[in-house]
Amino acid sequence: MTRSGRLDRVVRALALAAPGLVGGVFLAGAVLKAVTPGPAADAIGGFGVSPEHAMVAVGMLVAMEGALGVWLALAPGSHAARVVAVGSLVVLSGGLGWMVTHRAPTGCGCLGSLSAMPPDWGGVAFNIALIGALVLSWSVDASAGGRVGVVVRAAGETGGRTAR
Repeated sequence: MTRSGRLDRVVRALALAAPGLVGGVFLAGAVLKAVTPGPAADAIGGFGVSPEHAMVAVGMLVAMEGALGVWLALAPGSHAARVVAVGSLVVLSGGLGWMVTHRAPTGCGCLGSLSAMPPDWGGVAFNIALIGALVLSWSVDASAGGRVGVVVRAAGETGGRTAR
């Protein structure tokens, strides 16, 4: 097998696993926030939300992240699940970026008490990596004999058309 063929197989395997892995991250966030909602409520309170409404918002985040995690895990090929996950990660990254730039004194609470330290750009980068993994999962054409059409490579080799 050529080096290119091995790389295609590795990228394909990672891309196919990406929705399940991202779903696991969402499920972990939901469970850890449900167990210790205080850090997430404190972070939401930093946006000017009252403590009572912040706890309601945490409950909504737990439900959304849990449902999205299950959806991604059970239907990893679902285009809709991946679109919702990317949109959610963009919104959550925006809030996290705001906390970093405004030097929020509390943690983000993304993973309950495990994320109690003040946020930094590493958390934003992690979310961007998750978004990248989901985008990569779209680029895999499972019906094309296992070939990978990575977006960057496709744009370079085919003048912007998707390689298949």
